[in-house]
Amino acid sequence: MEGLCLRFVYLVLAISISWLISSCGACEEELKCGEYVFRYPFGRKGSGCGDLALQLDCDYEEQKPLLNISGRQYYILYPYWVEIIDKSITVIEKNLLNRYGCNPLSRNYTAQAWSNPQFRIEDGYKNVTLWGVCDAGYRDYPTLTASLQCNSTWHYNLTTDLRPLKRCQSRVVLPVDQSVIKGDQIEDGLKIRWNVGSDCMECESSQGICGYYDSMKFYCNCSGTVHTKKCPAHNSKLKTLVILGCSIGGAGLVAALVLFLIYYVRMREAPLAQGLSRDFHNYHRNDMEAGRPGYMIVYLGKLQDGRVVAVKRLHQENSRRVEQFINEVQILSSLCHPNLVRLYGCTCPQSPILLLVYEFVPNGTLSDHLHGSRRTLKGLAWGTRLNIAIETAQALAYLHSIDSPIFHRDVKSNNILLDEHFRAKVADFGLSRLLPVNVSHVTTAPQGTPGYLDPEYHQCFQLTEKSDVYSFGVVLVELISAKVAVDITRNRNEISLANMAIDKIRRGVLDELVDPDLKIETDHEVKVMVAAVAELAFECLARDRDFRPDMKEVVSRLEEIKQLQESKVSSRHIDMTSTVSLNAVEEKLPIMSSDQITAQFRGCSSC
Repeated sequence: MEGLCLRFVYLVLAISISWLISSCGACEEELKCGEYVFRYPFGRKGSGCGDLALQLDCDYEEQKPLLNISGRQYYILYPYWVEIIDKSITVIEKNLLNRYGCNPLSRNYTAQAWSNPQFRIEDGYKNVTLWGVCDAGYRDYPTLTASLQCNSTWHYNLTTDLRPLKRCQSRVVLPVDQSVIKGDQIEDGLKIRWNVGSDCMECESSQGICGYYDSMKFYCNCSGTVHTKKCPAHNSKLKTLVILGCSIGGAGLVAALVLFLIYYVRMREAPLAQGLSRDFHNYHRNDMEAGRPGYMIVYLGKLQDGRVVAVKRLHQENSRRVEQFINEVQILSSLCHPNLVRLYGCTCPQSPILLLVYEFVPNGTLSDHLHGSRRTLKGLAWGTRLNIAIETAQALAYLHSIDSPIFHRDVKSNNILLDEHFRAKVADFGLSRLLPVNVSHVTTAPQGTPGYLDPEYHQCFQLTEKSDVYSFGVVLVELISAKVAVDITRNRNEISLANMAIDKIRRGVLDELVDPDLKIETDHEVKVMVAAVAELAFECLARDRDFRPDMKEVVSRLEEIKQLQESKVSSRHIDMTSTVSLNAVEEKLPIMSSDQITAQFRGCSSC
């Protein structure tokens, strides 16, 4: 919230400063149109700056500047930065050619006579006659031909004979550079020079900016004051006073805006923070407490507009927890995805009570429904489980694909919330890491939940997107088996669910792993899809991260599995008692003992 407030303050500052600058010296700005940049003697039409004959409009569709000469509009083609010394530009008449072809050339056309005293055509140009829409047998004159990006051929010559040709429908007369006659000559435009009066030289020598009134009367802009010829000798002192006045006035305005903004934000934040704080003191904890995710207690709350929200309260005694609080705010405030939990607001880190206010997701966690308090006698239907897998994978793929990728680092069934329609919402970003652009991994001490932690990250201290893929593989096995990720009551080699799944897949006894509630022995279509998801989970759990698919591929594979129909896969004769196709990845999978799950972190010299 504080970061959002600061960004808004910076925006106000930028707008205020920009307004002050434009008010105190608009004529000093460069005129920009697309890639073209102009300065005096050119000016923007209606601005009162620059030579009146060189007032420009900008064609924002074509991203080109327009110059009006004797009632006709011309695009300026070159150069991108006009030098005053050269006093030349290359133009092409707007109505002569357009971006879609040569429609304007389908009629007779003659370029205007250059009688404007302020412009003259560069030496070496001569009128060329073009004959268009001619019959195929046109041979009246020896000519050159050019396509001009048209569908038909145009013929032209350098004669001054303008007698109409019998077999051509259109005649166009244009000035072109006779020393470089070529097919695309017309599109190269016409080079012209302009003449500017000497008044401006005296004005600029006195540190002024030249301008013209609508009546073509010249004036010299001297830091906000107007003079007829040049700036007075004391202009430097006056300029200093004007700048100082603008600066002081601007600073006062900005300070007032900032103070008002701070007051406004605090007044809006205070009722929420005070109200929630008051609730914590007035109600018994057990009446409001909804859970304890890691380093916070979760309460139910209601906003003034009636929305029910989840409020996480942080224990402040640990500075590391405060860092995780700030990290979660920074990450969630920049994200927007239907399968990520929404952050409505928070208190500032300096507040006596640290709160995060989320949308309330009412149907508990995936863990609750698979092997917790919300598990029913029938269990979750397979279609529901597969949808949850797809939506969770889509959320993780989104995190990995944004410009600055985010690695969740704690993907598990407890952090997958379900709404009333069993739509998945990935939550808890306290351990997540935001990566700079074009960075594939970050070296950091392993953090996460036993049973879900990537063994390569555990050993090599390199967090990558494939670390989330491994954790998601464990979630896939949970969806298939409805078993917890770590259970010390199981046999020693099966305490880790990942190890159990890999072992049973390798030995061809996947049916021993599958949740009985799925009834795969009577539903062949479910049986096939479960086997396909098991194979995908097997790949996600590969020991070498390079052999794991990325989350984008995982999403694609899961969506294909969802579309499987019994008629399309019956020929495969997939048998749950046979080994799922493993081949290339089989030898790279981790086999972790229960001792390894709880062991201290070790270095990895080979990474």
